[in-house]
Amino acid sequence: MGVSQQSRSFTRFGCLSGAITTSSPRNSSICASDTLVVRTVLIATCSSRGLLGIWNTATGVLLRRINFTTGNGSEKREVPLFCVDWAPDGKTLAVASLDNACHVVRVDGTVVRRLKHPAGCFGVAFCPLQPGVLASSCADGAVRVWELGSDYGAGAAAKTQSATPTATFKGHEKRTFM
Repeated sequence: MGVSQQSRSFTRFGCLSGAITTSSPRNSSICASDTLVVRTVLIATCSSRGLLGIWNTATGVLLRRINFTTGNGSEKREVPLFCVDWAPDGKTLAVASLDNACHVVRVDGTVVRRLKHPAGCFGVAFCPLQPGVLASSCADGAVRVWELGSDYGAGAAAKTQSATPTATFKGHEKRTFM
């Protein structure tokens, strides 16, 4: 997949939302729910079919595909993904999903943290000025702020602690998007 000149115009935060077409046989149609986040030579995409892709912008090559699923065996199904954002370290991503969670993922595919929400998570954004601070938006109408630390929650202490938001902002009556 090449990046067209038109898709290079993105907001000052480096996020571009809109329709894209991929050359994958499984995702060959235009997917209006995809989100693109541009970083130096990599692009991260997520889809409503549960796929997180990391692409090389210079070559158009898909470097890594991470499938988000729930259940086992015949009960296994794809988890729709709504938004992806790069952490300031360039090695970590946050992914908003319909499985009532925000997933913090390394570029190699390792899921570092699963931040539980009471309903589907529709948006994520790392703070560019404070590493380890993440905001997420939810179908319950709230925006949550998480302090994950400089290792984005990958440390030994994080694995034993329950992740709770530092702050929760309520006020929307319905779903919130970022």
